[in-house]
Amino acid sequence: MRSEKRFKVLIVYTTAGLGHQRSAEALKQVFERLYPDCDANAVDVLDFANVVFRKMYNRIYLELIEELPDLLGYIYKKYDDDLTARNTAKIRLLFDKLNTINLKNLIEEFDPHLIVCTHFLALEIFSDMKARGKLFLPLYCTLTDFYPHAFWVYSHVDKYYVANEDSRRNLVRRGIEEDKIAVTGIPINPAFAELPPKEISRKRVGLEGGNPSVLILNGGFGVGKMEEIVKSFERCDFPLELVVVAGKNRELKKNLDEMAPLIRPRMHVFGFVENIHELMNACDLIVSKPGGLTSSEAMAAGLPMVLVDPIPGQEDRNCEYLLEHGLAARLYDLKDASDKVVSLLKTPGKFEFFRKQTRDESFADASLRIASDIFNDVQKKFGAFLAVSGGV
Repeated sequence: MRSEKRFKVLIVYTTAGLGHQRSAEALKQVFERLYPDCDANAVDVLDFANVVFRKMYNRIYLELIEELPDLLGYIYKKYDDDLTARNTAKIRLLFDKLNTINLKNLIEEFDPHLIVCTHFLALEIFSDMKARGKLFLPLYCTLTDFYPHAFWVYSHVDKYYVANEDSRRNLVRRGIEEDKIAVTGIPINPAFAELPPKEISRKRVGLEGGNPSVLILNGGFGVGKMEEIVKSFERCDFPLELVVVAGKNRELKKNLDEMAPLIRPRMHVFGFVENIHELMNACDLIVSKPGGLTSSEAMAAGLPMVLVDPIPGQEDRNCEYLLEHGLAARLYDLKDASDKVVSLLKTPGKFEFFRKQTRDESFADASLRIASDIFNDVQKKFGAFLAVSGGV
């Protein structure tokens, strides 16, 4: 039996793209900070899938990114059509349910008060369970990109949390009621709302000099052409420092370490890091793919962005949004990375414009906003049945 003194929150993500997981972990951290009696459980829906489906799901995603990105973009666009999405919904749902059959056991064992999804796979299954009267829990969704794909749109979601007004309008056009949508920003690590002065972060990560510092990222999995970007700085004579994060790609980390002595600017190479908030706060500019989480984190840190190599589909949409709103510059040729960065740093007016725009458009406290609103929404809509200490 569920303890009456425990506020139990189930947060479900997938590891197909680390942004979904990082959003889930950020929400877990904030729920447990806001409500001392909260038991927040962040789980990967693929852990409850059969082994073949789990391996296939992540493997296909990464292989499409690396080997067939145009095919990924084609699939994204084809299934973003509402009619196509509806026509294939039953087949997709049946396939997903058959391969995540243990998800029902998770609900029974954890016995949560509510569910939050940061990925559409679990959202689709839970929405269907609610439609068939098999699930009666409040169901919430946090989008992790700047544009909602049709795969995120389900009628039995109690509330959506989106990045911006554009996303809100898009969901309304797709049939979601306005009072079920809140513009909160994408949930990111709450540490971004509590960043110390830049000088402190610079010392913590080893940037003791006064030169501008450039952070180069390529996603948590370290996929992409980062070595080519770094190589463009080989003969750069502008006084700056490079901070390069290889993610979980050990071979890339090794190659970057070997390149470091050959690059004229001082270069700091990291593998997978847990303190990305400190690295972003320490730096002055970021070169990165336009992932929803990374872009939101950069905005929260006031980092002008140079966007590179968006994955066709979702990242293309993110890139369009960031460019349209004056939040980033676009790099089309990786060999020009150094020139693009130096040009921006040498143009104070343009650089400060980007910095101001990112700060003005950011939601550093998005996770706090979302957790607080979910708690209040549950209390208002479903009765004051949560006995918790603390509160908003």
